[in-house]
Amino acid sequence: MAKGSRSVIALALVAVVAAFLLAQKADKPSTKGFTTATLLEGLEVEKIASVKLSRGDKQTTLMLIDGVWGVVEEKGYEADPAKLNRFVFGLVQLQVVDRLSDDPEKYAMMGVGEPPFGGMVELADSTGKVVATLTMGNPRPGRAGPGGQVTPSKGQFVLKGGEPAVFVASTLTNIEADPGNWIRRDLLNVPSGELVKVAIEHRDPAQSFTASRNYEGVFVMDGNVLEIAQTRHFSSALNGVVMTRVLTLEEVANLNARFHTVYRAETKAGTLYEVSSSTVGDKHYITCSVEGGGDKTKALMKRLGGRTFEVAPYIFERLTVTKSSLTAQ
Repeated sequence: MAKGSRSVIALALVAVVAAFLLAQKADKPSTKGFTTATLLEGLEVEKIASVKLSRGDKQTTLMLIDGVWGVVEEKGYEADPAKLNRFVFGLVQLQVVDRLSDDPEKYAMMGVGEPPFGGMVELADSTGKVVATLTMGNPRPGRAGPGGQVTPSKGQFVLKGGEPAVFVASTLTNIEADPGNWIRRDLLNVPSGELVKVAIEHRDPAQSFTASRNYEGVFVMDGNVLEIAQTRHFSSALNGVVMTRVLTLEEVANLNARFHTVYRAETKAGTLYEVSSSTVGDKHYITCSVEGGGDKTKALMKRLGGRTFEVAPYIFERLTVTKSSLTAQ
């Protein structure tokens, strides 16, 4: 995603959050004498530059560097922007529905002791100053009503940094602290209709081929028109390419992979894509390169360039179609 696009997304999030906060200030509900409507009222979302998450033995640090959110534990690889936006917006929306004990001896039974049941989140600005900390506890249990019936009770016990009282937040917050679950998994997304030429090079030259669209927009190989059934795999190979994980430099060095198959494609706009593939054991790996396309390509290569990704078998199969598989159909 280009830097300008990221800025638009960031501004959109800030605008939505700001509108939500203004609405809350205009009509604050009171809860047993406690007048704060949201747990993080007054939080300046646009100044958040670090989100630290911890739960059990897992920890994830998301940091904003040069306009891009990265996962520190994943060597700074780009974080999933949509997931991060949903998480932060969810925190800002948390309503205070009750204020309970400020007795530390009761923290454990509410799940906000050490270690907290639901994990912790820490928000900091660009200077490293912590602007908010939330300790997420147990879900609030139901209450006994008339006739012995238990009324389900929504919400979650929460301890806010700097305040001794335990609050009840309006909804449950899932603290996902595994770094691997925060990385951005989409790699390439080029529609089949955008491709004008595809060439797949194999170690065996007899399996290599080049297919180009003719004036009717149909793929032709060696002078022969290819049927849609023959082209559907290689023509859609760059549409929805996602990874299962990004390898560290140490993993790449120990992998000893041989990238013998190379998929090359050219789009109507003149953008050139190259994806090299390899298999080690039962795992499939790719590297990606993109040329042309201006700032959008530069942002893409900043994320993909020089990295090795593990992909699912179906992704690998589309990128490594052989000539014999086409002629057999």
